[in-house]
Amino acid sequence: MATLPAGIGAIGSAKARFFHPSNKIREQWPNRHDSMRVAGVLVIGKGLHSVRYKEQMCYECRIPEIDDNTIFHIVCKHFKVHTPPSTPFEDESPLTTVLHVPTESEGERVRVAALRLDTRDVEPNVSDAGLENVVQLWHEGIEVNDDNQPAPENVQTAAAPSTLFSVGEWITPTICPRKADPNCSNRAGAWISHGMQKIRDMNELALFRMCFPEDWVRYTTSCNE
Repeated sequence: MATLPAGIGAIGSAKARFFHPSNKIREQWPNRHDSMRVAGVLVIGKGLHSVRYKEQMCYECRIPEIDDNTIFHIVCKHFKVHTPPSTPFEDESPLTTVLHVPTESEGERVRVAALRLDTRDVEPNVSDAGLENVVQLWHEGIEVNDDNQPAPENVQTAAAPSTLFSVGEWITPTICPRKADPNCSNRAGAWISHGMQKIRDMNELALFRMCFPEDWVRYTTSCNE
């Protein structure tokens, strides 16, 4: 939701603790000024005021509950306008055009974005002199192959299907080859080299080395080399 502009005659609200002078607020609401919100505040002006030891732009306003002609001020960002004025402040008017001067980084981002949308070469990689040389070569009979096809010596022919090995015919087995093998049994696993008491005392590395076929890897690797 867009923030409504403020001006003389605008009515809004804000938390009580943001209004200054704060002593008037504490006197009016001694136990609630830190959390309560003051409504129906009338804006009567705008200007710079010292808040938290620095000059800040504030709304000058009156609070209906404190009717002693005290003019309060509150930092603009803490005030919410509920009823806009007939004429907003000049710097908050929607008709005010704010001139945006791009920074150096913003200008670079705009330039890069424009280059990405451009369909032409960003920087021509062939100079005018280079184009003249290319045209001269064309006149001398040099042909240019621009069909993006590989040279004849680089064309890869489709490999003929190999007939060295016959894979036979794929069928759905009706028996389990594992159960049909007489040398395969379903005996429970057991440690042959060591007893359970010794295995129980091994650490993770020792168990890994016991299960890993080190000799097979060592001898197989040496044979392949």
